[in-house]
Amino acid sequence: MRSMISAVHAARLDRLFVAHVQSALGTGAGYVVLILIVYERSDSPWALTLILLASFLPSMLFGPLLGAIVDRLPRRTCAIAGDLIRAAAFIGIGAIDSIAAMVALTFVAGAGESLFRPAILAGISDAVADDDGALAPVTSLYSAIEDLGNTLGPALAGAALLVIGPAGVILINGMTFAISALLLVGVDLDRHRADRPEGPGRPSLVAATGESFRALRGMSRVNAVIAASSLVLAFAAMINVAEVFLAKETLGAGDSGYSALVAIYGVGIVVGSSLVSRVRTGAEMRLLLGGILLFGAATIGSGLAGALGVALVTFTLAGCGEGLEGVSGRLILQRDVPRHLQGRVFAVKETAGSWGFGLAFVCGGALVSLLEPGQVFLIAGAGAVSVALVTAAVLRRRAPREPAEAVG
Repeated sequence: MRSMISAVHAARLDRLFVAHVQSALGTGAGYVVLILIVYERSDSPWALTLILLASFLPSMLFGPLLGAIVDRLPRRTCAIAGDLIRAAAFIGIGAIDSIAAMVALTFVAGAGESLFRPAILAGISDAVADDDGALAPVTSLYSAIEDLGNTLGPALAGAALLVIGPAGVILINGMTFAISALLLVGVDLDRHRADRPEGPGRPSLVAATGESFRALRGMSRVNAVIAASSLVLAFAAMINVAEVFLAKETLGAGDSGYSALVAIYGVGIVVGSSLVSRVRTGAEMRLLLGGILLFGAATIGSGLAGALGVALVTFTLAGCGEGLEGVSGRLILQRDVPRHLQGRVFAVKETAGSWGFGLAFVCGGALVSLLEPGQVFLIAGAGAVSVALVTAAVLRRRAPREPAEAVG
């Protein structure tokens, strides 16, 4: 941890990480409370479905276009705009008592997220000189904080709900994004970035969006990351649907057991994300594939677990595998993709992941209604293992035809 903090300080990104800590906790708390607000304001299960879908739709429909904007404008400008958009959306959700308005504002918040995330991930690459190996610890710490917010945020929400109502927690979440925007004003996210094309010769946004897909044709490792990560996210979404049934019906663990499984999975993700901080340049793909294999094997173990104690171990290992895969994939994109394309490529990755998550969320519900919860875990785990093996085989087959310089 000390080495990661030192790398952040050396890169002069302290303000970014202060902003990230408080907004990550707010996001984790806000997600849980948003579900509660929807439950309170509507008795229709479709309301919750619409809210979840609205948060993913901007990335699914406009992700590459927003990525082109990130590559055209300063990273910091895009990140601040994304924070301000999310701040306004969540403050509106807390203040307006209308399901239709909540769906619309959730869509707006999703658009802010789809603008912010590629701007920050590409901005970290532009702000950090990787000559001294600083990129891995900085990216690893950023991802670990993001995951920690998703783990601790719900607990903070539970404590806050004892004092203020759900709407108050949502308003506070909106304020964390406003604070983040203020802190980012003093952060340089374009320090090592090449000059952006200006003037009449600059391509249109639509043309720049298409350029990102054309550039991907020559990047086998990057394509492998996008495809494999999207599929793993889809399998993770399947177990998200089935885990409550596994805890309560198969393991007989009740609400407390389910909460423990969710929490320990989050802890595993944080641990896995942190471990990538020491990865050597060139070893990222092996770590990514190893993370997918660990996630798949542990998920199969969860499906076979007959006791809560065993499931706690397998859930921890599955979360660790997901953390390893997630940060390794980000590092590959930061190191392989030219800086002037990183916003668009990160946005393409987010778009593919959003489609995978959304489709798997629906399919997971269908599988849970047809199969036992443990069987859904077995399918998800076997699928993840297959992704790792197929990805390794494809990369090995293409390696002799594509020299390292071509994809570096």
